[in-house]
Amino acid sequence: MKKSIQLLKKSIDIWKAAHKRLIAVKGKMGFFNGASLSVDNEIYSHGYLDCPLCENYFGNLCSRCPIKIKTGIDSCINTPYYLVYSKGEYKTREITNNDIKNHLEMIKWMEKLYKELTETNE
Repeated sequence: MKKSIQLLKKSIDIWKAAHKRLIAVKGKMGFFNGASLSVDNEIYSHGYLDCPLCENYFGNLCSRCPIKIKTGIDSCINTPYYLVYSKGEYKTREITNNDIKNHLEMIKWMEKLYKELTETNE
């Protein structure tokens, strides 16, 4: 579990950095490809493509991923991740306050899980 907690922390840090970049491009046109968001061919928001948890657990149906353990379902279903990427969008559209809000909700969700895991595994 210690490794999973460390990977979750890395994921949170990646989402926080992406969130700052996302705020910077609010109102611009972005391309949503179902797993990430890019503006002018630069990626601003990531999904499973650069998640340390997915890198370790995705190929095995997320079997030991702490997010799957929490939700009972693989692929971050039943998390705010699906507010960010669930539409399966493959289109260009404006980046909105709602995109930023949903992104922040995933960060908060992961931080809550991180706190739960660190408290129970001390």
